[in-house]
Amino acid sequence: MHSQDLGNDEALVNDPLIVKAIIPPRVQNDVKEEIVIVFNKRLPSKSRSPFSVDFVGTAGAVQVSAKQLNSSTLILETPEYPVASVVTAYVYHGINRRLLGQHAFEFLSRSDTFYRLLYTELDPVKFMCESLSLSSTDVLSLDCALADTFTSNAPEGFNFLGIHKNTEAGESTAEHPTLLHFAAQFGLSRLIATLLHYPGAQEACAIKNYHGKWPYNIAEDHGFKQLADNLRTFRDCLKVYLTTISSKYPSLSKSCL
Repeated sequence: MHSQDLGNDEALVNDPLIVKAIIPPRVQNDVKEEIVIVFNKRLPSKSRSPFSVDFVGTAGAVQVSAKQLNSSTLILETPEYPVASVVTAYVYHGINRRLLGQHAFEFLSRSDTFYRLLYTELDPVKFMCESLSLSSTDVLSLDCALADTFTSNAPEGFNFLGIHKNTEAGESTAEHPTLLHFAAQFGLSRLIATLLHYPGAQEACAIKNYHGKWPYNIAEDHGFKQLADNLRTFRDCLKVYLTTISSKYPSLSKSCL
């Protein structure tokens, strides 16, 4: 038993130094947050030599300093990264910047942080229904309430779809670049029917989110096949789809009472 333990210890010493995890694995891109980087074994013994971390992604590289928390862990404050995206964190040691390891890391947009909170910590439909003071907490009630709200309160010509100005070539770094993408995930068909009448609808249908998904892809992935077909039709033929929506939902506000 003792000799086997020695063999395991020797194997551990000979293992290459690698980053096991970054905790937490993602933070909001426009704020500074404290994170720790955990290695599989002890870090270099020259503790006085500086540690640094480069966050490298599509928006460039940002370098920050790190401090040794214990023998195998570093602690640092994340930088404010220009865009929400997945990057690679490269960990260096010493003046000559010897590479110790690397690991994927994610910067989230403010909206993605909110959506992630909804998906992981709360019942999103219940949360939104309670926020709107609805007595019922089902998707249909939420869909009707949101559709009525937009129908009643939307200023003429206002772009509710929130097209990102930095969206290039129909792609976005956000999980939900527009409200249309968000509504597609929850199958909010009446809300979508309302949104499609506002400026920016056609452009929103042509924008891929961070995962490369159009709104109709998102609806399809979450089991809303009919809604996905409608969105696909709208994207391909705007005028025809608007006619279909108008005949199918002649009065959204009345139908939801």
